[in-house]
Amino acid sequence: MSQKIRQMSSHVIFQEEQRFNQWWIYLIIAAVTIMTWWIFIQQIVFKKPVGNNPGPDWLVWLIMALVGIGLPLLMFTIKMRTLVYPGHILIRFSFFHKRRIPMESILSFEARDYHPVREFGGWGIRWVPGKGIAYNVSGNKGVELKLTSGRIIMIGSQDEKRLERAIKQAKESGL
Repeated sequence: MSQKIRQMSSHVIFQEEQRFNQWWIYLIIAAVTIMTWWIFIQQIVFKKPVGNNPGPDWLVWLIMALVGIGLPLLMFTIKMRTLVYPGHILIRFSFFHKRRIPMESILSFEARDYHPVREFGGWGIRWVPGKGIAYNVSGNKGVELKLTSGRIIMIGSQDEKRLERAIKQAKESGL
């Protein structure tokens, strides 16, 4: 990669960071976490096995680590970052997913309202045959990309008009 391209690609045109903000998701996670902690305290701390057919202590420890600690920690740290550079769009879901979309692969794009549940089955990284893939964490606005490959990508955004302008600017920059 030439020095000029490296310098130009380091210039961020648009940057957005979003987190899940649906109250009901946090309510469900709180309920599951509280129940997990209750079972853990009953069985491990007070030595009173829970239920008619309680699991072994090692399983309670494992569930506690994954659900009682891991799940809430994941939900409080997970975020979606959208970055627009002169040559590409970068979408990152915290530490476990990254997608780079080169500008030359974008045929068209449009800011629009959409229905996350009806169109894509909810929030997160969602793929629906015939509809495409959605990257979203909250809200119902975003920018829909139509790629030269025929694929469709919906990028959820709290500032969809500014994202659309940034993509336009990036495409016009010619990199």
